[in-house]
Amino acid sequence: MRKILLFCCYLFFSAIGQAQNYPITVTTTLLPPYSLRLADYVAPGSQRLMIQLAVNDLNVVNLPVKLHIKMESVGVTIETPVTIAVIPIYLNGGQVNFLFGDDLTDYFNINNLQFKGYSKDTYRRTGQLPDGFWRISVDVLHFGTGRVISNTGTASAWMATGKPPQLKSPANAADMGQYPGMPLVFSWLPVNTGVPMLGGNVQYTFEMWEMRIAGIDPYVATAVMPLFYSSTQTGLTSHIVQAAALMLEPGMTYAWRVTAADPAGFIPFENNGHSEVRTFSYQSKCDTVSNFVASTQLRRGTFQWQPAANHSSFNLEVLDPGRTLPRSSLSYDNKIVYNDLDYGSVYQMRVQGVCNADPTNVSDWTGWRTIRIAERKKDENACPECECKDPSDVMPEITNWTLRKDLRAGDTIIDRRGTTRFIVKSVTPQGDGVYKGIFLFWAEIWNLKIVCEYWDLSVNTDNVIVKMAYESVYDPTFTMDVDKTKEKIDKLADAVATLVSTENVDVIVEFEIADEKSFSIDMLGNVVVTDTKGVQHIVVENTNATQSDNLATSTELQELEEEAGIATNQFNTHNASETELKNAEDKGVMEDTTITNDNHNEIHLNEDGSWWISQYDNMFPNSCCAIQDVCCKCACDEILNRKDVSTDRKQQVIAASSAATDCSNISATNKFNEVIQIIDTSLFSHQKPIMVGVHHPTAIKDDKKKIIGWKETCSGNTPSITNHYVVIIGKKYDKTKKQYYYLFYEVGTSVIGGTSLENRLYIDNNIIKGKTKYKDEYIEYYYILTEVRKNIGQIY
Repeated sequence: MRKILLFCCYLFFSAIGQAQNYPITVTTTLLPPYSLRLADYVAPGSQRLMIQLAVNDLNVVNLPVKLHIKMESVGVTIETPVTIAVIPIYLNGGQVNFLFGDDLTDYFNINNLQFKGYSKDTYRRTGQLPDGFWRISVDVLHFGTGRVISNTGTASAWMATGKPPQLKSPANAADMGQYPGMPLVFSWLPVNTGVPMLGGNVQYTFEMWEMRIAGIDPYVATAVMPLFYSSTQTGLTSHIVQAAALMLEPGMTYAWRVTAADPAGFIPFENNGHSEVRTFSYQSKCDTVSNFVASTQLRRGTFQWQPAANHSSFNLEVLDPGRTLPRSSLSYDNKIVYNDLDYGSVYQMRVQGVCNADPTNVSDWTGWRTIRIAERKKDENACPECECKDPSDVMPEITNWTLRKDLRAGDTIIDRRGTTRFIVKSVTPQGDGVYKGIFLFWAEIWNLKIVCEYWDLSVNTDNVIVKMAYESVYDPTFTMDVDKTKEKIDKLADAVATLVSTENVDVIVEFEIADEKSFSIDMLGNVVVTDTKGVQHIVVENTNATQSDNLATSTELQELEEEAGIATNQFNTHNASETELKNAEDKGVMEDTTITNDNHNEIHLNEDGSWWISQYDNMFPNSCCAIQDVCCKCACDEILNRKDVSTDRKQQVIAASSAATDCSNISATNKFNEVIQIIDTSLFSHQKPIMVGVHHPTAIKDDKKKIIGWKETCSGNTPSITNHYVVIIGKKYDKTKKQYYYLFYEVGTSVIGGTSLENRLYIDNNIIKGKTKYKDEYIEYYYILTEVRKNIGQIY
C-alpha cells in the first residue's frame, strides 16, 4: 500500500535544505513487537517496518526508483543486491510516499536476499533470524543506473522470540484436592527471553476451564469452552487456587495452561505465549483398603480388611463356584462372614472403598482373596504325619541295569540318590558282576566313615549300587575325616582281618539300597543297628576289650578324632527325660547353645496372617506335587514367594542329624550355631520369612483311627530326618520358660492353627524343638528343626 501526502511548497524548501542536496529523504521506522521472521514484515497490513520517501526536488516527474534494504547484527548481514529485479516505484516532486506490508514483498523474499554470517538453509530450518541487536537501513536507488539518490534511513531494536512457559506441577491428569479445603498449587519454569531490558517483567496469565464433556480433547476445550477462571501476574512462576472460593466441583476435570507475554509489547512469543494444556481432577483422595485377609473354619469363610479414615462404605465383588461374572454388593462393615459354604468349593472376593459417601469417589480394587472349603470326607490328620517330601527328594528309579564286571579297589560307589558313598578297599568276585570285600561306609551328612565288610554287591556302569549287604567290622563311635587322616585310615583298613576275628559282630543287615539303614550310637557309645523287622541290636559294644597289636591304639584313635574335629556323642532327645537331659549336659554330651539374643527385639513379620497358605490349596496338585498330602514344601515356597524371596536345596544348611535307622537319635551338627544366625539374620536384618525342615514322630492308630502311640520314622528327603517343611516368621521370648522361640506358619493343615501363636520352636540347649497347634494331642514337643534353607540372593 502506498500513501501519498502533499505538502506546501515552503515546507519542501525547508526539507531540501536539510537533505544535504539528496533529492529524496528516507525515514525508516520499526514498530513492536519486533520480529525475527522476515514474513512478518510483508504480511498484508503489517506496519512493523514503515519506510517514508519524501521527494525534495519539485522538478521530479514520474521518476522510477528501487530500494536497497540491509539488516545487520553482530557478524550477520542480510541485504538486497543492487541488481534486484523488482517493479519500479515512481516518484513525483513534492510528494511523500509510505511503504509497508505487502509493498515490500519482493524486498523480503528470501530468494532476493544475500546472506552473510548466517546461511539461508539455517533460516529455512529454524524459520527465524538469531536473537540480538539488529539495525535496518534503507537507501533509494535510481532504477536505471543503480545510483544512490537518497540519504540512508535507519532503525534499530533488540529482537528476540520468547518461548512459552514450561509447566512443572501438577503432572498431567493428576488428582488434586485430596483433602477438603487444601489450596491447589500450580507452578512453571520462568521464561528466558534473552532480552536484557525485559528482565523479570514477563507477564503470566493462569487460565482454567471446566471440561464438562466427557472425552473432549483439552485443546479443544480451551478453544470452545468459556473460560472458568484466570489470573494475571508479573514475574511470579506459581499460582495458588483457593478451591473453596471458586467452589470447585468434586469429580470435575479441569484444563489449565499459562500464557507468557511482554507487558511492553516488544517481544513476540511462540504459540502466542501459550504453554501446553494439562488437566487435573478435583477429587478427595480415596485409598485402597489395607490388610485384606481371608480365612476359613470348617464351612465358614471370613473376609475382613482395614478401612481408611474417609471410607464410608465398600463395594464388594464375589465369585461363587460356577459363576463367570462376579456378584456385586454394598457393605457398610469391614468384615463379611459366609456360613454353610459348599464342601470342596472355592470362593473369591475383592473390595473397593467408597469415600465421603460419594459413589463417584472410589478407591482402586484390591486383589482377589481366595478361600477354599475342604472336601467333606477329607482326613485332616493326613499331614504332617505323612511323609511330606521335597519334590526333588523322590527316590530315583534305576534305569541302568548293566552291571560292572571290573570293580577295583579304590573305586567309589554311591546309592541311588547319590547322598551316601562307599570307598572300596578290597574286591573279591563272587560271580557274574557280584562282589564281596571291604569298604569304608561314608555317611556324608554326619561326616562319618565306618570300616565295613560287604557281599552280594552289584553295581551298574554309573557306579550306582543295585543290591548289597554289609556289616560293621569296627567300632564306629570314633568318627573321622578320611581326607584329613589318610595314613591312619589305611592302617585301620589293614587291620580289618584281625578285627573280624576279634570283634563280636553278630548282626548282619541285608537290604536293597532303596531300604538303606544307618547306624545309631547310644549314650554309652554302643553301635546299634535295626534289622528289617524293626528289632534293634548292639553291633559293637563300647567295652575295654584288649585289641590286637595290629589295631590302632586308643591314643591314635583319639588323635584321629581331634584331627577330624567331629563331635562323637549323640543323644536321643526325643525320648530323654528332663533329668537325663540335665545329666547329659553335665557330662558334656550336649553343648549349651541357648541364644540370649540380647541384641535383638522380638519380631513378628506377618501378624495378620496374610502370607499363610495351606498345602491343601488346589493350586499345588499336578503342578508342584502329586497329591496334597505331600505338598508342604510347595506351600512353603508360595509363602516365600509372597514376600519376594525363594530358596532351593543348594541353600540348605543341616542343623541336626541322626545315625539311627528310624531317625530317633537326633542331635545338633557343628552347623547348629550357624543355623540360628541364618534364621535371625533373615528375620531381623532382611525382614523376610525363611523355610526350615523339621522332624516329627508318626502316630500309631488303631482300627478306629484313634492314636494309641507314636513311633519315629525316616523319610525319602535329604536329610532323611526331615519329613515336613514349615516357614519361620518371627521370634519371641517366653518369660515363663526363660527361652527364646521361633514362630512358624504351619502349612500341614487347612483348618486348625496354621497361623497360631502357639506354633513355636524353642531354642533348647543344642536343639530347636517345639509344637504345632495342629497337633496338641502329642504330650511332648512334636517338631525338631533339622535344616534351614537360606533365601536366594540374601547375604548371611
